[in-house]
Amino acid sequence: MVDTVNPTSVHDLAGGEYLLLTTYTKDGRAKPTPVWAAPDGDALVVYTSGDAWKLRRVRNTPMVTLAACDSRGDLRGGPVDGVAVAVDGDLVPRVEAALRRKYGWKYALFAFGRRFLPETTAGGPAGIVVRDVTAA
Repeated sequence: MVDTVNPTSVHDLAGGEYLLLTTYTKDGRAKPTPVWAAPDGDALVVYTSGDAWKLRRVRNTPMVTLAACDSRGDLRGGPVDGVAVAVDGDLVPRVEAALRRKYGWKYALFAFGRRFLPETTAGGPAGIVVRDVTAA
């Protein structure tokens, strides 16, 4: 069994339903956000809107931390350092497929519902790929 309380790698967190993705502003302030994340190869992937602030922060500062949490962002374990990369275009379907495999009907319901929310589709679909610091 993987230890999400004291994880040693990004993949140790792959089984958690929610993860707290902490991105950093240019001046170093932490901005935590609870997200769904799914394993894809040696990384975890997160779906987001192309105009999301977390995506903008990843493009400026690729260092992130991940930790197990609940849907409100309350921590359930310790953090793991990671390196994130913003993806869009042809790579977004791969991100969506990984999330669909992990979350099943929950992700399908989310994907259906987001089509009706213009604020989440304004920037187009995008994703964030997080790898261990040592793997990057």
